[in-house]
Amino acid sequence: MGDLDISLRSIAAMMPEDLAAVTSNNAGEAGEAIVRAVPAALGALDAASGRAYVLLLRAALRPALRKLLEALMIEKTPLGESEVPEWLWKAEKAATTKGRAEGHAEALLTVLAARNISLHKAREAEVMACRSQATLTRSIRAAVTAKTAADVFGPPKRKAAKAR
Repeated sequence: MGDLDISLRSIAAMMPEDLAAVTSNNAGEAGEAIVRAVPAALGALDAASGRAYVLLLRAALRPALRKLLEALMIEKTPLGESEVPEWLWKAEKAATTKGRAEGHAEALLTVLAARNISLHKAREAEVMACRSQATLTRSIRAAVTAKTAADVFGPPKRKAAKAR
């Protein structure tokens, strides 16, 4: 491929898999230049298309360019203004919140295991699915001194009686 037209319009018009093929085949400066143009090109897309575009592109890029894309997506300009659409900042914040909740859930399960308190698989899955950091923090505090799962989660819920 000769000279690359790296305009924002041309980047936004490319399908993610085509863009990934171009960047994979153009190691070094050319592939990097294309990836560097992606954040600004996202501004030409609506939110749903932009999300899909980034997810597909990220999955298709080789690791070095994927890492560059990820860094660019959270980078700010020297003026402190976002180079990427607002929805992407919201997605990054949501991912961070989810990661923190998963960390709290894993910490809770670790404390329970250290205290030799076992949980049913369903309760374990419930803990891992919890996204409330406040709930998980309260549970961790309770688990530190707990002797049973009931000390952390309360008494087991009784199944409703079947109608006859």
